[in-house]
Amino acid sequence: MDSLISQVEAVLQATPERWRALCQSLPAELLQRRPQPSEWSAADCLQHLVQAESGYSGRIHGFLAGETHLKRIDPDAAVDMASVSDVGQMAEQFAELRRENLRLLGQVREEDLGRRAQHEEYGPVTLGNLLHEFAAHDLNHTMQAERALAQPFVQGSGGWRRSLATIDDGG
Repeated sequence: MDSLISQVEAVLQATPERWRALCQSLPAELLQRRPQPSEWSAADCLQHLVQAESGYSGRIHGFLAGETHLKRIDPDAAVDMASVSDVGQMAEQFAELRRENLRLLGQVREEDLGRRAQHEEYGPVTLGNLLHEFAAHDLNHTMQAERALAQPFVQGSGGWRRSLATIDDGG
């Protein structure tokens, strides 16, 4: 079985390409469409991922430097919910930031995964926990974006809508 580090690297390497494909092939209007006024569009999800990259970089550096206290990061405070005009450019920015984080992840060794810190909200955490969360966070917001993209099609699917219950937000 592959190591945690190699599995996380695989997820983190795949995500920018998924976003590039979405941003290059779909109309901006669809990418910026929010399923509900208070929910994130695909573009909002991408913007959040761009902004989260620096947080992950700081956390990984902190663990490797032996820091033992982690402050809470408010995920909603980082997102400017305004429409994004150039999602393609944002996807490229995300890819560049991700390349930097993948280089940093290349410095992490199996023996580092047990490094511990106290998170002010979540309590005791390890670098291994952070890497699990990093990959899950990527997948979570990419799935959230794809769900947002699906909504206009789900809503217009007539009688087939009930077969789309796993992605139907009810809007």
